[in-house]
Amino acid sequence: HKMGVVSLMEKKEPEALQRFEKALELNPDFVPALTQLVSFLARKDGMDQAMARCARQIEKSPANPRYRVLMGRLCADKKDYKTAGAHFEKALELKPDDREALYNLARLDQILGSLDAALEKFERLREQNPNDLGMAMLVAGLREQKGQPKKAKDIYEAVLEKNPGATAAANNLAFYYAEYEPTKENLEKAERLIAPIIRENMTSPTLQDTGAWIAYRQGEFDRAWDLLSGVEDKIEGLSVVNYHLGMIAKELGREEEAKRYLETALEGKDRFPGREVAEKALEELKKEG
Repeated sequence: HKMGVVSLMEKKEPEALQRFEKALELNPDFVPALTQLVSFLARKDGMDQAMARCARQIEKSPANPRYRVLMGRLCADKKDYKTAGAHFEKALELKPDDREALYNLARLDQILGSLDAALEKFERLREQNPNDLGMAMLVAGLREQKGQPKKAKDIYEAVLEKNPGATAAANNLAFYYAEYEPTKENLEKAERLIAPIIRENMTSPTLQDTGAWIAYRQGEFDRAWDLLSGVEDKIEGLSVVNYHLGMIAKELGREEEAKRYLETALEGKDRFPGREVAEKALEELKKEG
């Protein structure tokens, strides 16, 4: 039965390709037709064929920024980042502040490790689209990566003002208070942000971790431990959660577990918030034991 479906699709493929080609003949700037055609060719005949077809259309419509973006994305898929960048730049030249070209260039900067350049472009996109929640969160994440948690915090607050139900922003803001400004008042604020979300997501390691870290900062170590005990099988590769478990275990006098969690947290190279504290705590435990 499956074979019948496959052969039917194969029979229909040339028809579909012909329809797309016909559409482009009638209107050389009909972007959806080229997009479909190129993705068909990429699947069937490989990336080089898809790129060759896209290049032919660019020759016919050199002023179409969409085609430049499409070609840039094909080049990026082939990891030819230099050519990809040139196509995205050309799209911007044709249409300054083109959202798609700007976004793809920023992603390229991110891939190549140019965090400042990526941020500058994503900030421009955010100004163009102040209600784009995803863009705001992306910029905040990059701010955190750059070691600018306070700037990220301002974004989370702005997001929550417009979208009170934005779970990720609420979680990240609550975590900010617990990590960077753990005053009594801020910890209560953090708890108000996170408690209703945790009730709905009892198996999310990220949310449980934020709740546990707030409890840890409040000196409620047993509650902190309980919050994380349900997600232990989900924390592989999450250095920051292992660090928190290590610190909680240390306060509870579970020294061997504390050592194990802190060692796991420090295995990776990621600069999670509190890495220096984790290193110091592990040293202390090793001296004691």
